[in-house]
Order: sequence, then C-alpha cells, then structure tokens
Amino acid sequence: MNHFESKFNLLVKKIKFVDVIINLSYLKNKSWGTNFLKLKSKDLKENLFLQLGTNIMISQKSINYFIKQGYGNLILFSSIQGVSAPKFSHYSNTKMSSPIEYSAVKAGIINMTKYLAKFCKGKKIRINCISPGGILDSQPISFVKKYRDSCLSKGLLSSDDLNGVVEFLVSNNSEFINGQNLIIDDGWTL
Repeated sequence: MNHFESKFNLLVKKIKFVDVIINLSYLKNKSWGTNFLKLKSKDLKENLFLQLGTNIMISQKSINYFIKQGYGNLILFSSIQGVSAPKFSHYSNTKMSSPIEYSAVKAGIINMTKYLAKFCKGKKIRINCISPGGILDSQPISFVKKYRDSCLSKGLLSSDDLNGVVEFLVSNNSEFINGQNLIIDDGWTL
C-alpha cells in the first residue's frame, strides 16, 4: 500500500490532476493455489487481505483524492469467476487450479464497486468494474480447448480484447454508467 501511495503522490505532483484510476492489483502469497481441503487459515487471511484488502485501501486513497479534486473515475477489475463458479472440468489433467479465495475476492470486488458508487453519490465520482474472461497466457492446450468449448467463438481473450471497454469507461460516452460490472467473456458465463 505504501508503494501505491508514494507512486500516486509523485504522479499527482507531476501532472496535478488524475481523471481516472484503473486498479488491476493482484497480489498473492506463496501458498496461492492450495487445494481447498488443505487451505490454512493464516494463508487464507493473508491472501484475502492482499487481494481484497489492497483493493479496498487503493479505492479509499483514490476516492479521497477524487473528493478533494471534485471529480474522478475509478475502474476496478474483477473476473468472470466473481459472477460464476469455476468450470472445474477445464482444469482436469493440468497443474492449474482455481482457488476459492479467487472467486471470493472477485465477487467481493463486484459488490465493492456497487457499494462505492452509492457511497460517492453526489460527488461526481464514478466507480465501475470490468470482469474479463480468461486471458490467454501459456495455458495447457487441453485447458484452452475446453475453455473455448464453453465460449461462443474465440475462447480465451487477449489483453487487447479489453481495450475497447476500458476506453469506453474512461470516456465521457459512459458518463452515466456507475456502479456497474461489465462482463467481457465471449459468452463463458452463459
């Protein structure tokens, strides 16, 4: 958190105004990915704070700044697993997993978005969330194929596939979109 604050303070000194903050933070400890039945309390607490707690604290700092400035736009990132359970069959015969903390945190970010939008009512601050589908990143071919079968055309996305929705939320074209979770997933959640 101190790293965010120091970088943010340097940025504000340099450019004076910050119109939009996009939070993609995704911190985790070494136990990340532990099987649900073997999950330890201390690791769960640490990962929940690293992911959800950090999102809350960055949102707090951002909103405090926006209140002083008189306006702002905060965009958070969740995941399709914040709105839908994992498709565990996609992970079979791979070393990949879908930890329960991930789903819990991503659902929390979606609800946080709604909470913060209401909290900022009348302050000229917008808060929205993007929930992307899986991003192609060297996953095993068996996972890629199963994932694509759950989608409508492309399957796993590239990070560039999110550019349009980010550009839209940053622009004045989305002026009255507030407290929303936009799902970009090629139909995975259908």
